[in-house]
Amino acid sequence: MSHAIGFQPFVIPEISQEGLRKSSLDPFLSRSNYFDGRLLKASDLTRDQQYLDERLLQTGRVLGAGVVKGLTAELSTDQQITVSPGLAITASGRVLEAVNRLKVDLTERATIATLNQPPLRYFNRGLYAVVLQYSEKGVGIAETYPEDIGKTTEPRINSYEEGVELVLLPLSVTFPSGGELSTRAALAGQFFSQIAPLPEIPDDGVALGLLAIDKNIGLWLDRSLLYRPAGIHLQSNAFQQLLAAHYEELLEDVLTTRNWSSLNKTFTAQQYFQWLPPVGSLPKQAVDPQAGLQSYFPESFNVSIMPVRQEDLPVLEQEAMQQEVIDLRQDKQVGIMILAPLADDDFNFYARRLETPTAVVENEPFALSARLLPTLLPLSLSVRPVRRLQPDTVQPDYWRNLWDRVGDKPLRYLRRPARIAENHVSTVVLARGFELPDALPATNTELEQLNQRLLLAEQARNTLQAQLQTSNQQLSNAKQEYAQLKADYENLLNTGGQSPGTGLAAQIEARGIRDKNTLSAARKYLDQISSQPKIQDLTGRVLALLDGVYDRAFWPSLLQSVEAGNVQKLLLNLLETLQAGKLAHEFMLDAGADFGLKDDSLQLWKRTAEFLGA
Repeated sequence: MSHAIGFQPFVIPEISQEGLRKSSLDPFLSRSNYFDGRLLKASDLTRDQQYLDERLLQTGRVLGAGVVKGLTAELSTDQQITVSPGLAITASGRVLEAVNRLKVDLTERATIATLNQPPLRYFNRGLYAVVLQYSEKGVGIAETYPEDIGKTTEPRINSYEEGVELVLLPLSVTFPSGGELSTRAALAGQFFSQIAPLPEIPDDGVALGLLAIDKNIGLWLDRSLLYRPAGIHLQSNAFQQLLAAHYEELLEDVLTTRNWSSLNKTFTAQQYFQWLPPVGSLPKQAVDPQAGLQSYFPESFNVSIMPVRQEDLPVLEQEAMQQEVIDLRQDKQVGIMILAPLADDDFNFYARRLETPTAVVENEPFALSARLLPTLLPLSLSVRPVRRLQPDTVQPDYWRNLWDRVGDKPLRYLRRPARIAENHVSTVVLARGFELPDALPATNTELEQLNQRLLLAEQARNTLQAQLQTSNQQLSNAKQEYAQLKADYENLLNTGGQSPGTGLAAQIEARGIRDKNTLSAARKYLDQISSQPKIQDLTGRVLALLDGVYDRAFWPSLLQSVEAGNVQKLLLNLLETLQAGKLAHEFMLDAGADFGLKDDSLQLWKRTAEFLGA
């Protein structure tokens, strides 16, 4: 059996079609209704132009006012303001585009006086906004007809050309006293406190920079104080982004000015800035990680430094940009992390050597410290030299090499958020019986002096250790060289002053053999043993002890012993005989036949013995 489920629908009141039409009408937007046979007047076409123009303005307002791209304003030394091509959206939603580079010469008084009514002949001292604004002008004369008989015709503009123009708008802001850099830094908080454009900026204009004029001369132009990127008002950290852009511009000008003035790049941030963005650059010369020093941030700040991959920088900076702006006049305890960017290969090599190894607790395989991963701890920096306890793995050599690998890459700093138990101390560790260290004694002059002396002593110790290591290496090299020289000397003694296995041909030539048959036998023997270095060595050692009178019998005998395969035995026995001080011919006559010598060779030895009177 089926059951019908009934329900009471929502009550919808009836609305007439006329009411619906009235509720959707926008009195500010209207367009013409075209149909055949309609009489069109100028007002109808103007209405349609206004309709399309308003629709485009609505689209621009949705995207947000500001500079989309380009439009960089600069002031040259010859008093010319130039603006690069670019695109912007005004507060009214109108799109402004500069296709070509715009240029204004502040020294052309006549042109400026002509373009302004009443004529402007002198710039008052003050601050001016460099504004790019919408402009239109009529072009040509249109041919007209009288609307009625008897009426006269009036000249009308044929068309309008739309474009952009540069204007200088005086601001009500008081011109601060002081130098250029300090003045621009002081104005940062005043202009960035409101993200919306200044009230002096027209709805159809976009501010591109702030120009300071005194005595009819442009002193400086700051691009970032009034510059607003499109859609910046939609960002939650708009203040931080604007301050960061201005800080980078001002820091570059500070470094350039100090370079021109032959000043070093080591200075404090408080010399030029009142506010710092949560993310920014800093001079590399202001940081010395080997000594654990930094000179840029106030002494009360907790400053550390860590290596980081170059490709990880954008993510870290985006996260840190959400932090509060740093007020150098009021903020005291601020955590700052300086990042040293490295390539992937350099980071993998050096960063791992700075990691704190995992502690191994004996007989406690499940201890918490044994389960912690190796940690890359930051290196703390201070303004003054203070002895600090660092992990054993943090070696000055690693930081020195790492610092060289950073090269010319700019250093970046981040404001660190407050984190609990960042040093891995948790309630679990405390529950296991961890004892907190005693409080450090109060800092005084005597303690600082002791720290200084201790640092000097450590430096002297490191220097002596390096010298000792160098001396030990030199001593080891000297011992090796002495052992080699001693071995060479003993070898020369055993070979009679000849290097073994080398120079046998030179020895033969040095003996001055004049008999052709003997010389031929010697050279033939040398060819036969050319691939036997051991036989060459033995022959050279025998020649060093054998008198030249035996050459006529010696070389033919060697050839015959080679043929018999007994040359090595013959040379060894002959060498032993000569070293014992015995006569060579006696040995050869007694044992020559045993080594394969024939009668003709033995006869030569016998004649040699007779010649010697034996």
